[in-house]
Amino acid sequence: MTTPNQAPVIVIGGSLVGLASALFLSAHSVPVVLVERHTASSPHPRAIGYTPRTLELLESVGIPASSLRAGKGPPGGRPRRIKVQSLAGEWTDEQHWNNNSNSNNTKPNGGPKGPPGGPPGDGAKVYSPLISAAITQDRLEPILRRRAVELGADLRLGWKMTSWAQSADGVSVTAVNKQGEQVTLDGSYIVACDGARSALREQLGIPTTGVGHLRSLCSIMFRCAPVEHYLDRGFVQFAIEGRDDGFEAFLVSYHDGRWALMWNTDPADAPDAPDSSDNDNDNDNNNKNKNKNKNRNNRTNTADTPEAQRALVRKALGLGPDVVRDEDIELVAVGHWDMSARIAERFSSGRVFLAGDAAHTLPPNRGGYGANTGFADAHNLAWKVAAVRSGAADASILATYDEERRPVALVRHDQLFVRDDYKPYARSGGGDWAATGRAVEVLDDIAMELGQIYRSAGVVLGVEGDGDGLPDAMRPDEWRGQPGTRAPHVAMVRRETEEEEEEEEISSLALFGRGWVLLSRDGGWRGVADGAGTRVGVACEFVCVGEDVVEANERETFEDSFGVGPSGAVLVRPDGFIAWRAAERGPGFEGDFADVFRRVTFARV
Repeated sequence: MTTPNQAPVIVIGGSLVGLASALFLSAHSVPVVLVERHTASSPHPRAIGYTPRTLELLESVGIPASSLRAGKGPPGGRPRRIKVQSLAGEWTDEQHWNNNSNSNNTKPNGGPKGPPGGPPGDGAKVYSPLISAAITQDRLEPILRRRAVELGADLRLGWKMTSWAQSADGVSVTAVNKQGEQVTLDGSYIVACDGARSALREQLGIPTTGVGHLRSLCSIMFRCAPVEHYLDRGFVQFAIEGRDDGFEAFLVSYHDGRWALMWNTDPADAPDAPDSSDNDNDNDNNNKNKNKNKNRNNRTNTADTPEAQRALVRKALGLGPDVVRDEDIELVAVGHWDMSARIAERFSSGRVFLAGDAAHTLPPNRGGYGANTGFADAHNLAWKVAAVRSGAADASILATYDEERRPVALVRHDQLFVRDDYKPYARSGGGDWAATGRAVEVLDDIAMELGQIYRSAGVVLGVEGDGDGLPDAMRPDEWRGQPGTRAPHVAMVRRETEEEEEEEEISSLALFGRGWVLLSRDGGWRGVADGAGTRVGVACEFVCVGEDVVEANERETFEDSFGVGPSGAVLVRPDGFIAWRAAERGPGFEGDFADVFRRVTFARV
């Protein structure tokens, strides 16, 4: 029996990924207790951009994408960045997310290059029914909290974990609140969402790999109404560099009246810092990280007073007191943080699973590789834990969490450092900085967002070997239903009963998310799905294309999108990823499918 201090899963950390973990677990009817030392969200907006895939996941648990489009952010696109002397000074070149350094940049009055900033597709091709959303983290977190509680999650805000333990039989966590009250929670698993400096990861002795520490920064959050009109040209990020005084900083608008000014405070290379003989030019990543860690305790130019903070804001704005008065600059908050790129060498240890920044710390970026990657972690893990708890799957299915999610994080790490925003941080030489350990080429943005592949024991890839010959990512229309990839979006119409005249237009994605689904145009597979479900002990819903649903666009058929013939079939997991497919129905397919179904579900029978 579940008691207030007992739950199958204990989540440590209540920021975005911790809340997502509680949300997705609760949606699968898994009781969960979340422990978070803060009582409210940070005043800093932090993450702001959420990809169509993240919105697909949130809609699947009852959070409409329309509720996440707050403010005046870029409608479905990446924020545009421009190099400037100051906000009011000279604007030079636009800095594109997916350009190489030898590309021609666009001048400030020109349009952005590369994939469009609208829906995740180009031309007539649409890859998702949703477009990206711009909502700040401090406004998204309350939405996640409310929905998680509605679904049954127990959120313990204002409680700090002080100790934990795991054994072959379960886990326990001790936590205290500010009043000194103590509680011990017992469960089956811990999900560590305790951030980039994860205490759980450290205590488990899990090392990290990657480029490492990039820089230490100070940020000033402020409002300044007189400068809002500078956003009218479509840019919201401003890289301040190339000035005679050496001042370099980064200025960003959050579309809601709030701005953030960030600058480097590492002593060795901060703009206003004196020369240091301790400057690290060693290519050894471990030595570099040690020196950087030492520098964090000796930050420079931290603007510790309101007067110093306003002076730096004025410097970035390039406007004097005759245009922007002191009272026009409302100081909201000041923060210090470290920017780094590190991937844990394991995403689990025993009964503890790492998710979000605890598993992969990536710097803020326009590819959406940070929080969005964490949402996908939480979603991937939740249905597997639910399957184990219900008895439908053996606990060995949980090993596929690391097998599937860690390679995604490694690829995203490497993609950051072959793009212009972070290319200067990558060490020179034949890609020895790459977390994947191999040469890195820029991958298509849509492929990175909607087309990364899982290679694990939970997927029948349909190729010789273990799938190492397959690319890390391709667009959904290039994969065409490749097992291990997200099931593609196809516009469909759900057929109602003959008595009802209305038909509901849906995405194929709406068919997935609750359990295992087998799709085919051939109705003969219906009995196969029912029979396999009975033999294996795991329900398998059958959807007949042409009967239960039909394509809304005759140019975009089920067969073309999923890479099967008229009698072929596709098996989709509870997370919307394809586990197996058959191009056509062959002899003995009933027994073959039951064997495959037992394998990919990790059924205990």
